[in-house]
Amino acid sequence: MAPVSRAGGAGTSDAKGLPLEWSASKNIVWKTDLPGPGASSPITFGDRIYVTCYTGYGIDQRSPGDMGNLKRHLMCLDRDTGRIVWNTGTSARSGVADYKSWIALHGYASSTPVCDGQRVYCFYGSSGVYAFDLSGQEQWNADVGQQTHGFGTGTSPILHDTFVIVNASVESGSLVALDKETGREVWRAEGIQKSWNTPVMVEAGDHLELVVDTEDKLRAFDPDTGRELWQCAGSQPPRYLCPSPIVHNGIIYATHGYHGPLSAVRPGGSGDVTNSHRLWVRPKVTTNVPSPVFHNGYIYSVREEGGVLSCVNAEDGEVVF
Repeated sequence: MAPVSRAGGAGTSDAKGLPLEWSASKNIVWKTDLPGPGASSPITFGDRIYVTCYTGYGIDQRSPGDMGNLKRHLMCLDRDTGRIVWNTGTSARSGVADYKSWIALHGYASSTPVCDGQRVYCFYGSSGVYAFDLSGQEQWNADVGQQTHGFGTGTSPILHDTFVIVNASVESGSLVALDKETGREVWRAEGIQKSWNTPVMVEAGDHLELVVDTEDKLRAFDPDTGRELWQCAGSQPPRYLCPSPIVHNGIIYATHGYHGPLSAVRPGGSGDVTNSHRLWVRPKVTTNVPSPVFHNGYIYSVREEGGVLSCVNAEDGEVVF
């Protein structure tokens, strides 16, 4: 069976001895200036760090500049020293949403790249999905939709077997699987509406399921074919969904967005599994944008409105604080 990508999306690490406090100088090993801002997370592979940023447009909200000058950068840095090994800039292939309002909060490089040891894959919204080799040379570019949104785009690609899978809800209302070597579209699942979260893989017996949260339901797909397997009630009334689902010990935990519920769902079902596979649901303890983390049997989430931290028992959904 192929490995589950991104360790269930649970936001945890088994690393030991890490510092618990940082400042502008405390516990800083090195610091490197990037050519522009970016809201993506860095990833590591071997002795390299990969992260994206952008230049040319949308740096200053009062004077955003010419959209035609927008360029995304995939940066490769030395993990030990912070030295920039290479910087590959890519001009925007099509128009983007204007730099204002919600876009100004995170900009145009918000999707975290992913690496399989042969290539680094980046999602640049309406400009498509890009694959670069480990020297920074572009290998292919695939179009997954041309639509834009005032919230921008921010879902990150994940890997499965020979596929790169991206949630292109903003761009085309679709989940899209691309061949890792060529960028050729392998399958497309449509009807993915108001979804800004990154899909997660979960093991369900002898197979894997690809899970994504959409405006009114949690949905699971066969990652090999794109066929929908099941759906479970989510946010009611329907809302836009930013937090990504997480998986721990084979259970899916989904914080269903803006004032939505938090639910635990067992994979492996068929059709509507709301009554058969949803283990519990807890209303209004969730977050608008940040994804939750799982730690020692508890689910933690932060609501940016008022800065409220919530802790929920993962076994039964009871609120701890």
